[in-house]
Amino acid sequence: MIVREATASDEPRVRQLFAQGDEKFKNAPAIFRAHDVNFMLEALRAGRVLVAEKDGSVRGMVMYVAGPPPYAMLAGLVVDEAARGNGAGAKLVQAAHTLAGARGATRALLMIFNGAQVQGFYEGQGYHQIGQILEAPL
Repeated sequence: MIVREATASDEPRVRQLFAQGDEKFKNAPAIFRAHDVNFMLEALRAGRVLVAEKDGSVRGMVMYVAGPPPYAMLAGLVVDEAARGNGAGAKLVQAAHTLAGARGATRALLMIFNGAQVQGFYEGQGYHQIGQILEAPL
């Protein structure tokens, strides 16, 4: 499995993966659904989307989003269900960290919602909880 920067020719597959991730977030709070397909396409064109590829097929993706210095934010990590459990997610996170570091970030952030089954995965990648996000209707 290799991880590389997504190219314009990856756009159809990246759209499919993004839709898979979007489906999982349909019941999540709105802040976790803030990244729409146009946001992802902008990130792709700016060189901030990485893909995991095996045997010529894109199996996963992640977006790197510049945050307030010294932070980078990871968003939109999706690995195709058929490719899970083979290290693609970990490789994507590691590559995103490398890219963000090369662009000046020294810390990485991401948001997950309560009850998300991915918390253990991210903790295994070195993430830990630093606070909570509270919301109130206006």
